[in-house]
Amino acid sequence: MSGKNDTLHLDGLVVAKDLDGITMFFSKDPPQHETDTHHLVKASVSIVETGEYWTETGICDMAFRNCRELVGIEIPDADFIGSAAFFGCDSLEELHIPASIRTIDYGITAGCAGLKTISVDPDNSHYCSPPGSNCIVSKHHACFYYKKELLAKGKELISVCRGSVIPDVAIIGQSVFTGIPFADADGTIILPDSVRAVRRYAFFDCPNLQKVIGRGVIIASESCARKGTVLEFSKDCRFID
Repeated sequence: MSGKNDTLHLDGLVVAKDLDGITMFFSKDPPQHETDTHHLVKASVSIVETGEYWTETGICDMAFRNCRELVGIEIPDADFIGSAAFFGCDSLEELHIPASIRTIDYGITAGCAGLKTISVDPDNSHYCSPPGSNCIVSKHHACFYYKKELLAKGKELISVCRGSVIPDVAIIGQSVFTGIPFADADGTIILPDSVRAVRRYAFFDCPNLQKVIGRGVIIASESCARKGTVLEFSKDCRFID
């Protein structure tokens, strides 16, 4: 494929590239605005203490928002994935994080109700998908602060899909379960004993979710929000503003 808006029909899918050369797989011919556009941006990064300065390239915030025909994507060798990059892509079935990705912002798969498989290149130095988990976890320790007080520190759950198993992490990331049909048949999500804190919007609009079970977990109050529903939490959970 070459040139603007070129597409290829292959095995029942429509294969297309955007103006940055990102290969995308669609269930049907995509809207022109999904191919005739740039999804990559450049961002400047600096360290005040050392005076270091450099530029990174990555997928911009909400780049593919509500692209409901998107079934798959080949993420290029970029540096970062912006917040809610694939928000509402409810036909997206598989997501692979390449080794080059250094930063993943919050809620990249929020609303991806059809997502079945998440994987991370084993050579990625910043993120991993623990065996049997089918999710994205930070390799380095993250911190959870409240009013400048450090309340939790450890590995953070970044993204899940409907087939994920929550591994031993210390922090549940922002918007992790948003729009993901993750609750069991009883409408429950059970957090591992390792979980110490939950960031805001973690359970927002999680389909069929009624109850969250955790032991001594600190929960940002906004994480409980769900349209028209009041969630039930374990009695020993602690809520903060």
